[in-house]
Amino acid sequence: MKGLAICHKGVEDITLNEIKELIDEEGIAQDSIVVFATDIEKLIKLTYLGRSIRRTLLLLGRAKISRSFKELKPLLAQLAQQVDTNQWLDGKTFKVVCERIGEHEFGSQQVSELFGELLLNKHKEQKTKVAMNDPQTVVYIFINHKDLYIGIDFCGVDLSKREYKIFANSSSLNGAIAYSLVRIAKLKHNETMVDPFGGSGVIPIEAALFLTNKSVNFFRKDKLLFTKSLKVDLNLLDKTFSPYFKIITYDNQINYMKAIKKNAQIAGVNKSINVSKVDLEWLDTKLDKQSVDKIITHLPVPSKTVPTDKIDKIYNEFFHQADYILKISGTITFIVEKNAGYKDAINKCTILNKYKLIEEREVMQGQQPMKIYVMNKQN
Repeated sequence: MKGLAICHKGVEDITLNEIKELIDEEGIAQDSIVVFATDIEKLIKLTYLGRSIRRTLLLLGRAKISRSFKELKPLLAQLAQQVDTNQWLDGKTFKVVCERIGEHEFGSQQVSELFGELLLNKHKEQKTKVAMNDPQTVVYIFINHKDLYIGIDFCGVDLSKREYKIFANSSSLNGAIAYSLVRIAKLKHNETMVDPFGGSGVIPIEAALFLTNKSVNFFRKDKLLFTKSLKVDLNLLDKTFSPYFKIITYDNQINYMKAIKKNAQIAGVNKSINVSKVDLEWLDTKLDKQSVDKIITHLPVPSKTVPTDKIDKIYNEFFHQADYILKISGTITFIVEKNAGYKDAINKCTILNKYKLIEEREVMQGQQPMKIYVMNKQN
């Protein structure tokens, strides 16, 4: 039995590591997905406890495809007969959902309608019915350029979207991306972490959820699709703990500070995060010298409303403050939207402040390319 974890492009290694940690299975990572050995119990556990994953599937079949719908149609007909859907469709209501990445001569709706019709005909004698609203089973087709995957959707929701993020802003990070940032930073127990650009609080909240081992799906157990067809007590998977750590987040705007506190309360980790309204230039008055292990944050970038020269000043002040509060062994991990001006600003500030780049990667948040950087002080 195989499982498929769909994730954001650029964090496949984080998902691969999660699969090993949570269900002790090795996987094979490819563009935006990880294929792994599993059973139903392990797939349930991964769906509920996974943090970097967008969607989990019980993988039924896969194929290479072209851009042509004419060539795709007979392949879908073949796959509809080959895949074992009896357990999931016989006597049940279902629908087919297609997610598509890349340029093709067909749309997602065409694929889902055709495959749904094929499956309905296959199971017509078992009283199987299509239900677009609240089906018992969702057959999920994931098309990523030339790769097609078919599986049973175990979640029914986008797992990367967090229910705690009620109070957000237009530049808020996706929860799975923020969690991946925390793991890339290698945040551990017994460490102090600071986010000086708190925004809506997604990074410190994901850090607190991770360090306390609290599921991001804790408050939406009944929304996970597998609970409709499988008997399982998810409360048995809730094993939180209270290790020592310190998470501090600041923002210079009252509305953001309030948003962080409200979102953290909804997530159930408000007691694990220290939130204050502090301007960037006052960090050294709030924190002791060399007292911080990790700075993890989402930096602003040049835009029509924020010119490059202002960003340069913000970055210079950021690295200046980091030099004071960061331990000798500490690191800075930050993410920025990839646009025309961000690279020059980062290069200028790293040169001026003598920071060494130790990791750089590009990730995709939806259609938005973003860059993650990990830096430490040059000795």
